Amino acid sequence: MKKNNDLVLNVSQEELLYLLKILGAPSIPGIDPNIFEGATERDIGVAVGVAERALIARGLVVPGGDGQVNISEVALALIGTCAMPNFSVITESTTKKTTQGMFWHGTKNIVIEHNLPVRGIHKFRALNNAELPDAHIAENLPKLPKSAPEVPGGSLDSEIYEQGKEMIRDQRKAQEAEELFINNGLPDQTAAELAKALRLAKTTITIGFLKHTAGGEPYSKGGVGIVSTRTAFLIEPLEDDQQISIQPINDTEWKNWITKHIKSLR
Repeated sequence: MKKNNDLVLNVSQEELLYLLKILGAPSIPGIDPNIFEGATERDIGVAVGVAERALIARGLVVPGGDGQVNISEVALALIGTCAMPNFSVITESTTKKTTQGMFWHGTKNIVIEHNLPVRGIHKFRALNNAELPDAHIAENLPKLPKSAPEVPGGSLDSEIYEQGKEMIRDQRKAQEAEELFINNGLPDQTAAELAKALRLAKTTITIGFLKHTAGGEPYSKGGVGIVSTRTAFLIEPLEDDQQISIQPINDTEWKNWITKHIKSLR
Protein backbone atom coordinates (compact mmCIF):
# COMPACT_ATOMS: atom_id res chain seq x y z
CA MET A 1 0.00 0.00 0.00
CA LYS A 2 1.09 3.60 -0.52
CA LYS A 3 2.52 5.62 2.35
CA ASN A 4 0.03 7.69 4.33
CA ASN A 5 0.96 10.97 2.67
CA ASP A 6 0.21 9.43 -0.75
CA LEU A 7 -3.26 8.26 0.25
CA VAL A 8 -5.77 10.60 -1.40
CA LEU A 9 -9.08 9.63 -2.94
CA ASN A 10 -11.88 11.63 -4.60
CA VAL A 11 -15.23 9.93 -5.14
CA SER A 12 -18.71 11.04 -6.09
CA GLN A 13 -21.55 10.80 -3.61
CA GLU A 14 -22.99 7.83 -5.53
CA GLU A 15 -19.62 6.06 -5.54
CA LEU A 16 -19.24 6.67 -1.82
CA LEU A 17 -22.66 5.22 -1.07
CA TYR A 18 -21.78 2.14 -3.14
CA LEU A 19 -18.49 1.65 -1.24
CA LEU A 20 -20.24 2.05 2.11
CA LYS A 21 -22.74 -0.60 1.07
CA ILE A 22 -19.87 -3.01 0.38
CA LEU A 23 -18.42 -2.20 3.81
CA GLY A 24 -21.78 -2.70 5.49
CA ALA A 25 -21.74 0.83 6.88
CA PRO A 26 -24.95 2.90 6.82
CA SER A 27 -23.35 6.33 6.43
CA ILE A 28 -20.63 8.74 7.45
CA PRO A 29 -20.85 12.46 8.32
CA GLY A 30 -21.11 14.71 5.29
CA ILE A 31 -23.36 12.47 3.22
CA ASP A 32 -26.66 13.93 2.12
CA PRO A 33 -29.21 11.38 3.40
CA ASN A 34 -31.73 12.62 0.84
CA ILE A 35 -29.56 12.06 -2.23
CA PHE A 36 -32.09 9.65 -3.77
CA GLU A 37 -35.20 11.32 -2.39
CA GLY A 38 -37.93 11.33 -5.03
CA ALA A 39 -35.93 9.12 -7.41
CA THR A 40 -37.51 6.04 -8.95
CA GLU A 41 -36.09 2.56 -8.41
CA ARG A 42 -34.94 2.63 -12.03
CA ASP A 43 -33.09 5.93 -11.55
CA ILE A 44 -31.41 4.60 -8.39
CA GLY A 45 -30.40 1.42 -10.20
CA VAL A 46 -28.85 3.42 -13.04
CA ALA A 47 -26.91 5.66 -10.62
CA VAL A 48 -25.59 2.70 -8.64
CA GLY A 49 -24.62 0.87 -11.84
CA VAL A 50 -22.71 3.90 -13.14
CA ALA A 51 -20.93 4.25 -9.77
CA GLU A 52 -19.97 0.57 -9.75
CA ARG A 53 -18.52 0.68 -13.28
CA ALA A 54 -16.59 3.87 -12.52
CA LEU A 55 -15.07 2.31 -9.39
CA ILE A 56 -14.12 -0.86 -11.27
CA ALA A 57 -12.50 1.20 -14.03
CA ARG A 58 -10.39 3.02 -11.45
CA GLY A 59 -9.39 -0.19 -9.68
CA LEU A 60 -11.12 0.77 -6.43
CA VAL A 61 -13.30 -2.33 -6.50
CA VAL A 62 -12.56 -5.64 -8.19
CA PRO A 63 -15.30 -8.07 -9.27
CA GLY A 64 -15.01 -11.48 -7.65
CA GLY A 65 -16.90 -14.72 -7.93
CA ASP A 66 -20.60 -15.22 -7.27
CA GLY A 67 -21.35 -11.56 -7.96
CA GLN A 68 -19.18 -10.38 -5.06
CA VAL A 69 -16.82 -7.43 -5.31
CA ASN A 70 -13.63 -6.72 -3.36
CA ILE A 71 -12.65 -3.24 -2.23
CA SER A 72 -9.09 -2.02 -2.86
CA GLU A 73 -6.60 -1.48 -0.02
CA VAL A 74 -6.58 2.27 -0.66
CA ALA A 75 -10.36 2.62 -0.54
CA LEU A 76 -10.51 0.34 2.51
CA ALA A 77 -7.90 2.39 4.38
CA LEU A 78 -9.48 5.75 3.58
CA ILE A 79 -13.21 5.11 3.53
CA GLY A 80 -13.19 2.10 5.84
CA THR A 81 -11.52 4.19 8.56
CA CYS A 82 -14.19 6.89 8.20
CA ALA A 83 -16.97 4.31 8.28
CA MET A 84 -15.65 2.48 11.35
CA PRO A 85 -13.39 4.88 13.29
CA ASN A 86 -12.28 4.83 16.91
CA PHE A 87 -12.78 8.58 17.12
CA SER A 88 -14.11 11.46 15.03
CA VAL A 89 -13.83 15.23 14.98
CA ILE A 90 -16.78 16.85 13.20
CA THR A 91 -16.66 20.54 12.29
CA GLU A 92 -18.91 22.99 10.50
CA SER A 93 -17.92 26.60 9.77
CA THR A 94 -20.79 28.89 8.82
CA THR A 95 -20.64 32.43 7.47
CA LYS A 96 -23.46 34.56 6.13
CA LYS A 97 -22.86 33.08 2.67
CA THR A 98 -21.46 29.57 3.07
CA THR A 99 -21.32 26.49 5.26
CA GLN A 100 -18.24 24.26 5.07
CA GLY A 101 -17.95 20.91 6.81
CA MET A 102 -14.66 19.17 7.55
CA PHE A 103 -14.36 15.81 9.24
CA TRP A 104 -11.54 13.77 10.71
CA HIS A 105 -11.84 10.08 11.59
CA GLY A 106 -9.11 7.94 13.05
CA THR A 107 -7.74 4.85 14.72
CA LYS A 108 -4.49 4.53 16.66
CA ASN A 109 -2.67 3.95 13.34
CA ILE A 110 -4.21 6.41 10.88
CA VAL A 111 -6.24 9.64 10.74
CA ILE A 112 -8.31 10.50 7.67
CA GLU A 113 -9.39 14.01 6.67
CA HIS A 114 -12.69 14.18 4.76
CA ASN A 115 -14.25 17.21 3.12
CA LEU A 116 -16.40 18.17 0.17
CA PRO A 117 -14.36 20.45 -2.14
CA VAL A 118 -17.37 20.77 -4.46
CA ARG A 119 -20.94 19.65 -3.98
CA GLY A 120 -21.38 15.92 -4.45
CA ILE A 121 -17.63 15.16 -4.46
CA HIS A 122 -15.92 13.73 -1.37
CA LYS A 123 -12.18 14.01 -0.80
CA PHE A 124 -10.40 11.67 1.61
CA ARG A 125 -6.76 12.16 2.62
CA ALA A 126 -4.64 10.34 5.16
CA LEU A 127 -2.66 12.66 7.40
CA ASN A 128 1.02 11.91 7.07
CA ASN A 129 3.09 10.92 10.08
CA ALA A 130 4.38 14.47 10.59
CA GLU A 131 0.88 15.97 10.86
CA LEU A 132 -0.26 15.92 14.48
CA PRO A 133 -4.07 15.77 14.37
CA ASP A 134 -4.69 18.48 16.97
CA ALA A 135 -2.42 21.05 15.33
CA HIS A 136 -3.61 20.11 11.85
CA ILE A 137 -7.29 20.42 12.73
CA ALA A 138 -6.83 23.76 14.49
CA GLU A 139 -4.90 25.15 11.52
CA ASN A 140 -7.64 24.11 9.10
CA LEU A 141 -10.39 25.96 10.96
CA PRO A 142 -11.05 29.72 10.77
CA LYS A 143 -8.70 31.75 12.94
CA LEU A 144 -9.89 33.53 16.07
CA PRO A 145 -8.71 36.99 17.18
CA LYS A 146 -5.34 37.02 18.94
CA SER A 147 -6.80 38.57 22.07
CA ALA A 148 -10.01 37.81 23.95
CA PRO A 149 -12.39 40.43 25.37
CA GLU A 150 -11.38 41.29 28.94
CA VAL A 151 -14.62 40.26 30.57
CA PRO A 152 -15.44 37.42 32.96
CA GLY A 153 -16.98 34.19 31.78
CA GLY A 154 -20.40 33.05 32.85
CA SER A 155 -23.26 30.69 32.14
CA LEU A 156 -26.84 30.81 30.91
CA ASP A 157 -29.81 28.56 30.54
CA SER A 158 -29.55 27.19 27.00
CA GLU A 159 -33.10 28.27 26.14
CA ILE A 160 -32.37 31.82 27.28
CA TYR A 161 -29.25 31.89 25.11
CA GLU A 162 -31.19 30.67 22.06
CA GLN A 163 -33.93 33.21 22.74
CA GLY A 164 -31.35 35.99 22.92
CA LYS A 165 -29.76 34.86 19.64
CA GLU A 166 -33.12 35.05 17.91
CA MET A 167 -33.69 38.54 19.26
CA ILE A 168 -30.27 39.68 18.02
CA ARG A 169 -31.13 38.57 14.49
CA ASP A 170 -33.64 41.41 14.67
CA GLN A 171 -31.24 44.36 15.01
CA ARG A 172 -33.91 46.39 16.80
CA LYS A 173 -33.94 43.90 19.69
CA ALA A 174 -30.20 43.63 20.34
CA GLN A 175 -30.44 45.77 23.48
CA GLU A 176 -33.34 43.64 24.73
CA ALA A 177 -31.22 40.51 24.23
CA GLU A 178 -28.39 42.02 26.26
CA GLU A 179 -30.82 42.81 29.08
CA LEU A 180 -32.20 39.27 28.87
CA PHE A 181 -28.70 37.86 29.36
CA ILE A 182 -28.05 40.18 32.33
CA ASN A 183 -31.37 39.38 33.98
CA ASN A 184 -30.52 35.69 33.78
CA GLY A 185 -27.18 35.98 35.54
CA LEU A 186 -24.57 36.90 32.93
CA PRO A 187 -22.23 39.71 34.10
CA ASP A 188 -23.10 43.09 32.56
CA GLN A 189 -19.86 43.49 30.57
CA THR A 190 -19.98 39.88 29.36
CA ALA A 191 -23.58 40.26 28.24
CA ALA A 192 -22.70 43.40 26.29
CA GLU A 193 -19.69 41.77 24.58
CA LEU A 194 -21.59 38.56 23.84
CA ALA A 195 -24.53 40.43 22.31
CA LYS A 196 -22.09 42.43 20.20
CA ALA A 197 -20.21 39.31 19.07
CA LEU A 198 -23.46 37.59 18.09
CA ARG A 199 -24.62 40.68 16.21
CA LEU A 200 -21.32 41.13 14.33
CA ALA A 201 -20.34 37.44 14.00
CA LYS A 202 -18.53 36.70 10.76
CA THR A 203 -18.14 32.96 11.44
CA THR A 204 -19.75 30.37 13.66
CA ILE A 205 -17.64 27.24 14.20
CA THR A 206 -19.37 24.13 15.53
CA ILE A 207 -17.05 21.34 16.58
CA GLY A 208 -17.79 17.91 18.04
CA PHE A 209 -15.39 15.31 19.44
CA LEU A 210 -16.66 11.72 19.39
CA LYS A 211 -15.12 8.56 20.79
CA HIS A 212 -16.90 5.55 19.35
CA THR A 213 -17.54 2.54 21.56
CA ALA A 214 -18.53 -0.95 20.47
CA GLY A 215 -22.25 -1.47 20.81
CA GLY A 216 -22.93 1.73 22.72
CA GLU A 217 -23.48 5.44 22.52
CA PRO A 218 -20.30 7.34 21.60
CA TYR A 219 -18.63 9.65 24.10
CA SER A 220 -19.15 13.16 22.79
CA LYS A 221 -18.01 16.63 23.74
CA GLY A 222 -17.93 19.86 21.80
CA GLY A 223 -18.76 23.50 21.57
CA VAL A 224 -19.40 26.49 19.35
CA GLY A 225 -17.05 29.35 18.59
CA ILE A 226 -18.74 32.69 17.91
CA VAL A 227 -16.18 34.74 15.98
CA SER A 228 -16.42 38.42 15.12
CA THR A 229 -13.62 40.62 13.80
CA ARG A 230 -12.26 41.55 17.23
CA THR A 231 -13.82 39.13 19.72
CA ALA A 232 -14.73 35.50 20.12
CA PHE A 233 -16.64 33.41 22.63
CA LEU A 234 -16.65 29.68 23.29
CA ILE A 235 -20.08 28.24 24.04
CA GLU A 236 -20.04 24.79 25.70
CA PRO A 237 -22.75 22.65 27.28
CA LEU A 238 -22.25 22.01 30.99
CA GLU A 239 -22.91 18.72 32.77
CA ASP A 240 -26.42 19.99 33.34
CA ASP A 241 -27.67 19.96 29.75
CA GLN A 242 -29.87 22.97 30.46
CA GLN A 243 -26.88 25.20 31.17
CA ILE A 244 -24.13 26.42 28.84
CA SER A 245 -20.76 27.92 29.64
CA ILE A 246 -19.90 31.23 27.95
CA GLN A 247 -16.22 32.09 27.91
CA PRO A 248 -14.24 34.78 26.06
CA ILE A 249 -11.48 33.08 24.09
CA ASN A 250 -8.51 33.94 21.87
CA ASP A 251 -6.85 31.94 19.10
CA THR A 252 -4.22 30.32 21.34
CA GLU A 253 -6.82 29.28 23.90
CA TRP A 254 -9.01 27.90 21.12
CA LYS A 255 -6.17 25.74 19.80
CA ASN A 256 -5.39 24.53 23.33
CA TRP A 257 -9.05 23.62 23.81
CA ILE A 258 -9.03 21.58 20.59
CA THR A 259 -5.77 19.85 21.64
CA LYS A 260 -7.20 18.93 25.05
CA HIS A 261 -10.25 17.28 23.56
CA ILE A 262 -8.39 15.41 20.82
CA LYS A 263 -5.94 13.99 23.38
CA SER A 264 -8.92 12.74 25.40
CA LEU A 265 -10.10 10.82 22.31
CA ARG A 266 -6.81 9.07 21.65
